[in-house]
Amino acid sequence: MAFDPQDFVDKPKSNDFGPYAMNNTEMIEWNGIIIRVPPLELQLEVNERKKQFDRVKAIKEYLGHR
Repeated sequence: MAFDPQDFVDKPKSNDFGPYAMNNTEMIEWNGIIIRVPPLELQLEVNERKKQFDRVKAIKEYLGHR
């Protein structure tokens, strides 16, 4: 992994760059290659909290097509 997350990052809620994300990566296809990413459901939750609605929409669209 490209990072060494610290426990405090996931408090009070898990983040998309904390230990939980690192320990639960999932593999997806992106532009024809397989990559590891933090759990998509976690990314969805985090981006909803951040009000990053463009990302929320993109994640939901991806989840709907798998």
